[in-house]
Amino acid sequence: MEVIDEDQARSGSTATHRTGFQRLATEVRLGKVGIVLMLEASRLARNNSDWYRLMEICGVSGTLIADEGGVYNPREPNDRLLLGVKGTISEAELLRLRRDEEARAYASGLTGRKKRCKVDRSP
Repeated sequence: MEVIDEDQARSGSTATHRTGFQRLATEVRLGKVGIVLMLEASRLARNNSDWYRLMEICGVSGTLIADEGGVYNPREPNDRLLLGVKGTISEAELLRLRRDEEARAYASGLTGRKKRCKVDRSP
């Protein structure tokens, strides 16, 4: 088992500067990985194109994907659907975080000083 954690504290919005994610995708593509274990999908990829690319590579190579909710086979339609939903939720989470950050920056810019602002997170 190999732990790839060098991308911690890096943005998951793109895999471009995430060497750990790129290395994982390469190892999966080469058939060297039997299962990808992750704490949660939102920590692995917050960009649907990266997420779906990894899912596709795992499906082609026969690599399973597992998180706290279970073990998924990307070759199985139901598992692909569930993994797709997890990826979409992760991307939506990133967009919400960005929106909240922009709202705080806008609120502090209006007053010229840092101001606490309440952000409505209701659906």
